[in-house]
Amino acid sequence: MVVSAGPWPSEEAEMNILEINKKSRPQLAENKQQFRNLKQKFLVTQLAYFLANRQNNYEYEDCKDLLKSMLRDERLFKEEKLAEQLGQTEELRQYKVLVHSHERELTQLREKLQEGRDASHSLKQHLQALLTPDEPDNSQGRDLREQLAEGCRLAQHLVQKLSPGNVAIGPDERKPQAYERLQTSILSQ
Repeated sequence: MVVSAGPWPSEEAEMNILEINKKSRPQLAENKQQFRNLKQKFLVTQLAYFLANRQNNYEYEDCKDLLKSMLRDERLFKEEKLAEQLGQTEELRQYKVLVHSHERELTQLREKLQEGRDASHSLKQHLQALLTPDEPDNSQGRDLREQLAEGCRLAQHLVQKLSPGNVAIGPDERKPQAYERLQTSILSQ
């Protein structure tokens, strides 16, 4: 059984979206800053234009209304900027949670891989012991069925460790054909 270490399609899509989002975020921030600067310049220009046109006919009420309007726009501008910063902070929190989640998942996968390596090593040692006779006279007398059953158990343990979600092969579940043939041949002896 081959276990792929690469990301799953949905994870690839999520990673692509995150990369695109990450790359476009500075451009968006720069564009927003340019928009704010233009808006502020527009308001200053509007005030200068108003003052230039009204230089001779100075009307206090008109000027007062324009100043109130400018102050209101500046306040709204600051509120928008603060709301944007709060939104970015929340988004960063969400990414942080996502990173921690992936970190935990990666740790679990590493542990599972190590357990699979350990089980594979045990199976390899057991099979080498079966194939290497200790003493020629004594090796003939061993109960081969018990040793093969132990090999099957170790192989089943290895499959269980390397399967997604640690799915156990129990009596109700379908076993691989090679496993069934080996078990049948052991029991028939």
